[in-house]
Amino acid sequence: MSPEVTGADDDIVFGTHDKLTRLRNLNGFEPKLTQWSEAAEAGLIDPFILMYLDLDGLKDVNRMYLHAGGNNLLEATADAIKLSVGPYGVPSRLHGDEYALLATLSEIPDDQMDNPPSLHMRFESTVTNLQLRIEDTFFTEVGQKLGVPIKMLQNMGIGISSGAALWRPGISTSELLDEADVAQAHAKEVRKAAFVASLPPEKCNMLLTAAKFMIMGKLLGDQALGGRDITRFVS
Repeated sequence: MSPEVTGADDDIVFGTHDKLTRLRNLNGFEPKLTQWSEAAEAGLIDPFILMYLDLDGLKDVNRMYLHAGGNNLLEATADAIKLSVGPYGVPSRLHGDEYALLATLSEIPDDQMDNPPSLHMRFESTVTNLQLRIEDTFFTEVGQKLGVPIKMLQNMGIGISSGAALWRPGISTSELLDEADVAQAHAKEVRKAAFVASLPPEKCNMLLTAAKFMIMGKLLGDQALGGRDITRFVS
Protein backbone atom coordinates (compact mmCIF):
# COMPACT_ATOMS: atom_id res chain seq x y z
CA MET A 1 0.00 0.00 0.00
CA SER A 2 1.17 3.53 -0.65
CA PRO A 3 -0.14 6.88 0.57
CA GLU A 4 -2.08 9.15 -1.70
CA VAL A 5 0.25 11.34 -3.69
CA THR A 6 -0.92 14.72 -4.92
CA GLY A 7 1.03 17.36 -6.76
CA ALA A 8 -0.78 18.22 -9.97
CA ASP A 9 -0.37 21.75 -11.26
CA ASP A 10 -3.83 22.78 -10.12
CA ASP A 11 -2.93 21.74 -6.55
CA ILE A 12 0.11 24.03 -6.41
CA VAL A 13 0.08 26.37 -3.42
CA PHE A 14 3.08 28.65 -3.37
CA GLY A 15 3.28 28.69 0.43
CA THR A 16 4.19 25.01 0.30
CA HIS A 17 5.62 24.73 -3.23
CA ASP A 18 8.68 26.10 -4.98
CA LYS A 19 7.78 28.65 -7.65
CA LEU A 20 10.59 27.73 -10.02
CA THR A 21 10.29 23.94 -10.07
CA ARG A 22 6.69 23.64 -8.79
CA LEU A 23 7.83 20.89 -6.43
CA ARG A 24 7.02 20.96 -2.73
CA ASN A 25 9.34 23.20 -0.72
CA LEU A 26 10.53 22.55 2.84
CA ASN A 27 7.20 23.76 4.25
CA GLY A 28 5.36 21.32 2.01
CA PHE A 29 7.80 18.45 2.48
CA GLU A 30 7.93 18.28 6.29
CA PRO A 31 4.21 17.60 6.89
CA LYS A 32 4.25 15.01 4.09
CA LEU A 33 7.14 13.19 5.75
CA THR A 34 5.24 13.23 9.05
CA GLN A 35 2.11 11.94 7.30
CA TRP A 36 3.97 9.04 5.69
CA SER A 37 5.80 8.17 8.93
CA GLU A 38 2.62 8.14 11.01
CA ALA A 39 0.79 6.06 8.40
CA ALA A 40 3.65 3.55 8.23
CA GLU A 41 3.86 3.33 12.03
CA ALA A 42 0.13 2.59 12.14
CA GLY A 43 0.54 -0.14 9.53
CA LEU A 44 -1.57 1.72 6.97
CA ILE A 45 1.23 1.84 4.39
CA ASP A 46 4.38 -0.15 3.69
CA PRO A 47 7.82 1.04 4.80
CA PHE A 48 9.24 3.70 2.49
CA ILE A 49 12.50 5.43 1.64
CA LEU A 50 13.69 8.98 2.11
CA MET A 51 16.26 10.09 -0.43
CA TYR A 52 18.34 13.26 -0.26
CA LEU A 53 19.70 14.55 -3.57
CA ASP A 54 22.30 17.27 -3.97
CA LEU A 55 22.92 18.93 -7.32
CA ASP A 56 26.61 19.17 -8.25
CA GLY A 57 27.90 21.88 -10.56
CA LEU A 58 25.28 24.62 -10.13
CA LYS A 59 27.89 27.32 -9.47
CA ASP A 60 29.80 26.41 -12.62
CA VAL A 61 26.62 26.53 -14.71
CA ASN A 62 25.70 29.91 -13.21
CA ARG A 63 29.14 31.21 -14.13
CA MET A 64 29.14 29.84 -17.68
CA TYR A 65 25.45 30.20 -18.61
CA LEU A 66 24.40 32.97 -16.22
CA HIS A 67 21.37 32.92 -13.94
CA ALA A 68 19.00 31.64 -16.62
CA GLY A 69 21.25 28.63 -17.19
CA GLY A 70 21.28 27.91 -13.47
CA ASN A 71 17.49 28.05 -13.36
CA ASN A 72 17.33 25.66 -16.31
CA LEU A 73 19.57 23.25 -14.42
CA LEU A 74 17.39 23.43 -11.30
CA GLU A 75 14.24 22.85 -13.36
CA ALA A 76 15.81 19.95 -15.25
CA THR A 77 16.83 18.33 -11.97
CA ALA A 78 13.29 18.66 -10.63
CA ASP A 79 11.86 17.21 -13.85
CA ALA A 80 14.27 14.27 -13.72
CA ILE A 81 13.33 13.39 -10.14
CA LYS A 82 9.62 13.82 -10.82
CA LEU A 83 9.66 11.73 -14.00
CA SER A 84 11.75 9.00 -12.38
CA VAL A 85 9.49 8.43 -9.38
CA GLY A 86 6.18 8.88 -11.22
CA PRO A 87 3.02 8.74 -9.09
CA TYR A 88 4.66 6.63 -6.37
CA GLY A 89 6.55 9.33 -4.51
CA VAL A 90 6.79 12.91 -3.34
CA PRO A 91 9.67 14.94 -4.83
CA SER A 92 10.60 18.22 -3.15
CA ARG A 93 13.12 21.03 -3.54
CA LEU A 94 14.14 21.90 0.00
CA HIS A 95 16.35 24.90 -0.80
CA GLY A 96 19.05 25.92 -3.24
CA ASP A 97 20.45 22.86 -4.96
CA GLU A 98 19.09 20.36 -2.42
CA TYR A 99 16.17 18.06 -3.14
CA ALA A 100 14.37 15.30 -1.26
CA LEU A 101 12.23 12.38 -2.33
CA LEU A 102 9.79 10.13 -0.50
CA ALA A 103 9.21 6.92 -2.42
CA THR A 104 7.43 3.63 -1.87
CA LEU A 105 9.41 0.39 -1.95
CA SER A 106 9.25 -1.45 -5.24
CA GLU A 107 8.25 -5.08 -5.47
CA ILE A 108 10.72 -7.71 -6.67
CA PRO A 109 9.13 -10.31 -9.00
CA ASP A 110 8.87 -13.76 -7.38
CA ASP A 111 10.51 -15.42 -10.37
CA GLN A 112 13.75 -13.56 -9.66
CA MET A 113 14.42 -15.36 -6.35
CA ASP A 114 13.74 -18.57 -4.46
CA ASN A 115 12.45 -16.92 -1.26
CA PRO A 116 10.31 -13.82 -0.65
CA PRO A 117 12.50 -10.68 -0.75
CA SER A 118 13.52 -9.17 2.56
CA LEU A 119 12.83 -5.56 3.42
CA HIS A 120 16.52 -4.79 3.01
CA MET A 121 16.57 -6.35 -0.47
CA ARG A 122 13.55 -4.30 -1.52
CA PHE A 123 15.24 -1.17 -0.14
CA GLU A 124 18.44 -1.76 -2.09
CA SER A 125 16.52 -2.61 -5.26
CA THR A 126 14.31 0.49 -4.98
CA VAL A 127 17.21 2.86 -4.34
CA THR A 128 19.41 1.41 -7.07
CA ASN A 129 16.66 1.55 -9.70
CA LEU A 130 15.66 5.07 -8.67
CA GLN A 131 19.21 6.35 -8.81
CA LEU A 132 19.75 4.87 -12.26
CA ARG A 133 16.49 6.31 -13.60
CA ILE A 134 17.19 9.73 -12.10
CA GLU A 135 20.72 9.86 -13.51
CA ASP A 136 19.64 8.83 -17.00
CA THR A 137 16.72 11.25 -17.05
CA PHE A 138 18.80 14.02 -15.47
CA PHE A 139 21.42 14.13 -18.23
CA THR A 140 18.75 13.98 -20.92
CA GLU A 141 16.74 16.83 -19.36
CA VAL A 142 19.78 19.00 -18.63
CA GLY A 143 21.29 18.43 -22.04
CA GLN A 144 18.07 19.51 -23.72
CA LYS A 145 17.57 22.60 -21.55
CA LEU A 146 21.17 23.82 -21.80
CA GLY A 147 21.84 22.55 -25.31
CA VAL A 148 25.02 20.87 -24.10
CA PRO A 149 26.21 17.32 -24.96
CA ILE A 150 25.94 14.83 -22.10
CA LYS A 151 29.68 14.07 -22.20
CA MET A 152 30.49 17.75 -21.70
CA LEU A 153 28.15 17.92 -18.71
CA GLN A 154 29.88 14.92 -17.16
CA ASN A 155 33.31 16.40 -17.81
CA MET A 156 32.20 19.57 -16.00
CA GLY A 157 31.35 17.51 -12.92
CA ILE A 158 27.62 18.20 -13.22
CA GLY A 159 25.49 15.49 -11.68
CA ILE A 160 23.46 14.43 -8.66
CA SER A 161 24.78 12.97 -5.40
CA SER A 162 22.07 11.02 -3.61
CA GLY A 163 21.75 9.04 -0.40
CA ALA A 164 18.76 7.18 1.00
CA ALA A 165 17.45 5.90 4.32
CA LEU A 166 14.80 3.28 5.02
CA TRP A 167 11.86 3.92 7.32
CA ARG A 168 11.29 1.12 9.81
CA PRO A 169 9.17 0.84 12.96
CA GLY A 170 10.28 3.03 15.84
CA ILE A 171 12.50 5.42 13.87
CA SER A 172 11.73 9.11 14.29
CA THR A 173 11.54 11.53 11.39
CA SER A 174 14.60 13.38 12.69
CA GLU A 175 16.59 10.12 12.79
CA LEU A 176 15.43 9.25 9.29
CA LEU A 177 16.48 12.69 8.05
CA ASP A 178 19.89 12.35 9.71
CA GLU A 179 20.50 8.94 8.14
CA ALA A 180 19.60 10.18 4.65
CA ASP A 181 21.80 13.24 5.17
CA VAL A 182 24.79 11.11 6.18
CA ALA A 183 24.27 8.79 3.19
CA GLN A 184 24.06 11.74 0.81
CA ALA A 185 27.21 13.31 2.25
CA HIS A 186 29.14 10.08 1.66
CA ALA A 187 27.81 9.87 -1.89
CA LYS A 188 28.97 13.43 -2.59
CA GLU A 189 32.51 12.66 -1.45
CA VAL A 190 32.57 9.55 -3.63
CA ARG A 191 31.44 11.62 -6.63
CA LYS A 192 34.24 14.11 -5.95
CA ALA A 193 36.80 11.32 -5.80
CA ALA A 194 35.48 9.75 -9.02
CA PHE A 195 35.45 13.13 -10.78
CA VAL A 196 39.01 14.12 -9.85
CA ALA A 197 40.20 10.65 -10.88
CA SER A 198 39.25 11.57 -14.44
CA LEU A 199 41.49 14.67 -14.44
CA PRO A 200 45.03 14.76 -15.88
CA PRO A 201 47.54 12.77 -13.77
CA GLU A 202 49.42 15.86 -12.60
CA LYS A 203 46.22 17.13 -10.93
CA CYS A 204 44.65 13.83 -10.00
CA ASN A 205 47.00 12.59 -7.26
CA MET A 206 46.82 15.70 -5.11
CA LEU A 207 43.05 16.14 -5.46
CA LEU A 208 42.22 12.46 -4.98
CA THR A 209 44.31 12.43 -1.81
CA ALA A 210 42.34 15.43 -0.55
CA ALA A 211 39.06 13.71 -1.38
CA LYS A 212 40.13 10.57 0.48
CA PHE A 213 41.12 12.67 3.48
CA MET A 214 37.65 14.22 3.62
CA ILE A 215 36.05 10.77 3.47
CA MET A 216 38.28 9.42 6.22
CA GLY A 217 37.58 12.51 8.31
CA LYS A 218 33.90 11.76 7.99
CA LEU A 219 34.55 8.17 8.98
CA LEU A 220 36.35 9.23 12.15
CA GLY A 221 33.52 11.58 13.04
CA ASP A 222 30.95 8.83 12.55
CA GLN A 223 32.94 6.42 14.69
CA ALA A 224 32.77 8.91 17.52
CA LEU A 225 29.00 8.94 17.10
CA GLY A 226 28.60 5.18 17.05
CA GLY A 227 30.94 3.67 14.52
CA ARG A 228 29.51 3.63 11.00
CA ASP A 229 31.55 1.52 8.58
CA ILE A 230 32.12 3.54 5.41
CA THR A 231 35.44 2.03 4.36
CA ARG A 232 33.72 0.77 1.23
CA PHE A 233 33.53 4.38 0.03
CA VAL A 234 37.32 4.75 0.07
CA SER A 235 39.04 3.30 -2.98
